[in-house]
Amino acid sequence: MPKGWNTCQWLALSSTQLCGKSCLGVFCKIHLARLRKGQCACQRCGVGVKTALAMCKRCGSAAYYQRIVYAKKCALRDEFHRLAAIDC
Repeated sequence: MPKGWNTCQWLALSSTQLCGKSCLGVFCKIHLARLRKGQCACQRCGVGVKTALAMCKRCGSAAYYQRIVYAKKCALRDEFHRLAAIDC
C-alpha cells in the first residue's frame, strides 16, 4: 500500500486537533469512510461532531433539538384538543 506525504486534515471528535496520519489525499482511509457516513465538523467552532445538524452542544445543537421537541409536543397537544372538541 502506498504511503502518502500529506497529513490527514480530519478533526478529532469533541476537539479541534487534527488526525495527522499520512494520506494520499486530504483525508486518510478511515476518515474518508466516516465522511461518507455523514460525520463532519461543527459549523461554528470546528469541533468534530456526528450529527447531521453539524453543530456541537456548546454552539447550540441541544437548544435546537429542544425547540423541535417542544414544537412537536405543542402540535400533539393542539391536535388532541381539536379531536376532543369534535362531537360524536
